[in-house]
Amino acid sequence: MKFHVRGEPFFLLATIFVIVSAITAHGQVKCVCADPPGGSVTCEQNQIAKCSVREGHVFGSCSKVSRDLEGDEFWTAVLHEVTGDRVKPADVRQEKYKMILREHKYVDEDGNVTYFSLPKDAPDLPDWAKEPLDLWWQKPKTKESGTPPSDSQQKPKKPLPVPPLKPPLPR
Repeated sequence: MKFHVRGEPFFLLATIFVIVSAITAHGQVKCVCADPPGGSVTCEQNQIAKCSVREGHVFGSCSKVSRDLEGDEFWTAVLHEVTGDRVKPADVRQEKYKMILREHKYVDEDGNVTYFSLPKDAPDLPDWAKEPLDLWWQKPKTKESGTPPSDSQQKPKKPLPVPPLKPPLPR
């Protein structure tokens, strides 16, 4: 089955639409919301795009972080915009903030999830944010306290004993 379009005006309009769409979308920052209900937020290229779902409703926003900030101060400002917390530069390297920056996802104390996308001109994620996370819930717990053991408390694992071989049964 073939679909034919008659006349050049339709082709010309379709071409203009595609070109205009490509130009307006170029350089923008887009954040995709949780599904359901789904959706997305599109911001200017120098803004943080944020999208959260609360009680089944999508809330999207765009916010700008000054590019005059450098190093940890920039990441502190990003975390403040995403979480609403007053994050200090000394605190930005905490495990919970590293995870937020890596995953581009923040979960508040009520379980509401906010996804975000960084501005196009944002610096690369710093090396300290790429380091392995020291997550307390991934460590084995001690029997006495229920808290993760320190490295000195962990016992080396012993190999499992091998049962002795039995002679073959007579036929």
